[in-house]
Amino acid sequence: CATDLPAAWRLKLEIPPARKALTFTSPSSLDLYLKCPFTYCLRKTFGEQKDDRAEELDPSEFGNLAHDALERWGAGALKDSEDPDAIAAELAGAVDALLGERFGTSVPVLVALQGESVKRRLACFAKIQAARHAEGWRMVAAERKLQIVYGHTTVKGRCDRIDYNAQTDEWCVVDYKTFDNPDRAVWLDRKKNEWKSLQLPLYCAMLDAD
Repeated sequence: CATDLPAAWRLKLEIPPARKALTFTSPSSLDLYLKCPFTYCLRKTFGEQKDDRAEELDPSEFGNLAHDALERWGAGALKDSEDPDAIAAELAGAVDALLGERFGTSVPVLVALQGESVKRRLACFAKIQAARHAEGWRMVAAERKLQIVYGHTTVKGRCDRIDYNAQTDEWCVVDYKTFDNPDRAVWLDRKKNEWKSLQLPLYCAMLDAD
């Protein structure tokens, strides 16, 4: 983040779209700008760097591994299961399959350890999912593409999951995260009454407009 860099590196960045109209953006891009305009500027200028020879998954790839396993589970026969062990086994199998598809039979040791970490997190998810199912929540959409227009800017996103509870007539928007600390998942600063992340409120606005 820019706050960790020497003062000489810090730029007086213009707030988009100062130079030209911002016709398209996404919730994740807006979150990146809120977190660090400097990093936002670098990524938009030079793009992401990827190294296919890496022997370890970077944070983004680690999150994608969990996300992709959840997507496969959500499209399978066990998405409405109430058995946490069965859900966990299905997710663990998806993780192994995804690593096999990418690395074949020679999965790097560090990547294999990261895969086991993903499995442990997904095992915790399985318990929560089973409890939510018992409370009446059902997944009605996954990877749903949504958008909303503000002025000349279209905000497009892909919502990880949308649930509905027929017992309470409530909707729930879910965005999967692989944070190592639950405090990072607090998206609303209640003391300041400010959003720390715009993803969930934007997804809710998109769903309402859909």
